[in-house]
Amino acid sequence: MILDILGVRYEIIEASNRHGGRAYTHHFNAPKIPNFHNYYDVGAMRFPRTKFMDSVFELFRVLGLEEDGKIIEYIMNAPGNRRLFNGQCSKSSCQYEYLTFTYTRPNGMVLVGVEALLADAYDPFKEKLIEDFEEGWEYLMGFDNYSARTYLGQVKGHPFSVITWMETMDTSTLSYDLAFTETIIDSLDFDYPFGPNDPPDATVEWACVDGGTSVVTDRMAEMIRTKPHYNLRVTAIAMDNPASDNPNMKISVQDHPEWERERYSHVICTAPLPCMRVMDLEQAGLDYVQKQALRCLGYGASIKVGIKFETRWWEKASHPFILGGTSSTDRPSRVVVYPSYGFDDPQDANGVLIASYCWTQDALRLGSLIKGKGTDEENLLLDIIYKDLAEIHGEDPQWYKDQTVDYHAYDWYHDQYTMGGKDSIAFHRDRILTAVAFALFGPGQFSNMYPELTKPAAKGNLHFVGEATSTHHAWIVGALESAHRGIYEILFKEQRTDLIKNHAENWKQGEVKQGRQAEGQWGGGIFGV
Repeated sequence: MILDILGVRYEIIEASNRHGGRAYTHHFNAPKIPNFHNYYDVGAMRFPRTKFMDSVFELFRVLGLEEDGKIIEYIMNAPGNRRLFNGQCSKSSCQYEYLTFTYTRPNGMVLVGVEALLADAYDPFKEKLIEDFEEGWEYLMGFDNYSARTYLGQVKGHPFSVITWMETMDTSTLSYDLAFTETIIDSLDFDYPFGPNDPPDATVEWACVDGGTSVVTDRMAEMIRTKPHYNLRVTAIAMDNPASDNPNMKISVQDHPEWERERYSHVICTAPLPCMRVMDLEQAGLDYVQKQALRCLGYGASIKVGIKFETRWWEKASHPFILGGTSSTDRPSRVVVYPSYGFDDPQDANGVLIASYCWTQDALRLGSLIKGKGTDEENLLLDIIYKDLAEIHGEDPQWYKDQTVDYHAYDWYHDQYTMGGKDSIAFHRDRILTAVAFALFGPGQFSNMYPELTKPAAKGNLHFVGEATSTHHAWIVGALESAHRGIYEILFKEQRTDLIKNHAENWKQGEVKQGRQAEGQWGGGIFGV
């Protein structure tokens, strides 16, 4: 869409048979009673209304989703949501002084326990990022060599057992081994710290897409001038004439040698880094650190299991009734997500529940059982989930099994098009070509490797784009902002000052200055507007 606005010719190559990548909505077969809400989002499913997400909601506006009533409230928390830890609902076992630890935010909001401990550690960094993202980022980079676990232990002085308790109640298993930087950005997206001028009960509004997030990418595919080529796996990207100061680019596509005859001025590669890693890039002009970044930068595992039940029992047979939100537990299923839509569906309509949502080590372990419908492994997977649902909500595991109409289990880490991490845009000499799990960096990777992928290779003609090459991993906003950076790199290289101004006007907000972290390989290129 950006290229259409700028009037640039392009081609899109997609390895899979669909567009959207991690914006993926699974629709079950039609229920006995017609019901539009017969789906769940396997990938992106919720969007916070914060200033960092402005470009996402601007995209929704451009696509007409707001006008059509497709952007609806996403309910993050609701009455009846359960917390089952250590075999007890809404209770925990930890040292008393940590259970009762309090923290007061500038707006007067008082937090207690885990939430207070996290705010005490994270809010100083988050407040700097909100005030000035570039300065806040530089400050945060001073702590990039810490993992969250190390920072909480060595800097904040919390005991190991307390840190483990905080991690268990806050997120997924071993998430605190990730970069402290990663943890801060993730916390900023989910727990926005309000300032002194905000009321004490201020909360972030969340949104989702009625019909699933695939509605977004379907509309984008409808609106773009040049439609994607599907089922084409890019196997190599290379400079056609490496000795040239401004080489043409070429690609190879599995089982389609005719693509090797094409030549492009630029290639924008949006593939996840693990997928890029298995492409032949030997003639693409990557430097040593860029190659290391492709090999080393971390990706997080993620799984979801959606179950279609005979009824929306959580709204009818649960006490108290549950209308949206999530329940969490330390049992294998970890998180249950209740739909934020369909409340007006017929009383006896089917209902779809995300019965398990896991990431990091929890996803790797439970994901080992995702082997296909009817397999012994997936039968075991369902038995585990039914047992967890019974422990959280009551009833007997067999009751949930008898209620089941269908299910769908998805493991992003073992998707061949993500490999833990999707494919590439490229430009002809006057047009571009593009081929389209989420990144989770380890300590030191943001400061030492990430900047190398915010600069192009191939003498300025190969551009790395995608949420992994942004500071907002796992979010659509990261993909959008990295795309804007990649487009700007091309316009800067081609000295299209007319289009640079147009692009700046259409780029409302984002990591503009983040592109300045690494010098380009050509013309002293430092990207940003």
